This record gives sequence, structure tokens and C-alpha cells, in this order.
Amino acid sequence: MTIVEVFIVLLIIAALAAIAIPAYVDFKNKARSAGTASELRSIEKIIYAFSIDNGGSYPTGLDQLNLGATKDPWGNDYGYYNIIRNGTGGARTDHVQTLNSDFDLYCVGANGQTDEYIGDPRAQDDILRAGDGGFMGMGNAYMAAD
Repeated sequence: MTIVEVFIVLLIIAALAAIAIPAYVDFKNKARSAGTASELRSIEKIIYAFSIDNGGSYPTGLDQLNLGATKDPWGNDYGYYNIIRNGTGGARTDHVQTLNSDFDLYCVGANGQTDEYIGDPRAQDDILRAGDGGFMGMGNAYMAAD
């Protein structure tokens, strides 16, 4: 094999890697997002169980459920906001209304950033609960469906 042939083989390998690596990263992020949505559903059930055990009151924070140290797949804390107790001032919105009437539950996603308005670019990759639990998924998917 000549040096030209080796160089051509290396170029082909590099081209395949340039295609495969972004696809792998995208697949990995989608898998993390799906796992996170499932974990948020589990946390949601724990919040509902707490409410049943406490006369309809929701917890003040995830630490009250011994979940304060729980991290998402990207190493960030899960977000929780009790709307009934604290009002809509810090609740997630679509700029028209709050996403929930009881509590917000979300993950800030891969970028580690968020905003109360889910149309903000920082919140587009957030995995969130909306419609009082009727929706659980990415912020950009919620905005596209809305």
C-alpha cells in the first residue's frame, strides 16, 4: 500500500467519523431526554403521593421529599416550583399563561440554562411538565405543539 492509498483511507475514515459522531451525540441526548422525562414522571407521582398524605398540600421543595440532591443526567438539579403556595410570579409560562396551575417540575437540559418563559432560547432544551401533567417533554416540542 502506498502513502497515497493510506492517506485516502484516512480521509474516508475521517469523513465517516464526521458523520457518525454528531449522530451519536444527538442519539445520546435524545436518550437522556427520554430518561429524564421518565424520571420527572416518577417525581411527579411522589409529589402527588405527598399531596394525598398532607391534605392536598404540595411540598415546598424537592428536599422535603428527600429528592433535593437528585441530579438530572447532565448533573443539574431538577427544578420545582409550588404555584399554589408561591403564586404565579416564578412559574413557567408560554408568555400567555402559566404552564401549570399546581406546580412546575422541570430539568434545565443539556445547556444547563433556563428561563421562566419557555420560548427563550435558553429554555428550548428544558424537559418540563405542562398542562398539569398532561405534557412531559422538551420545551421546544411544547412550543411547537402550542
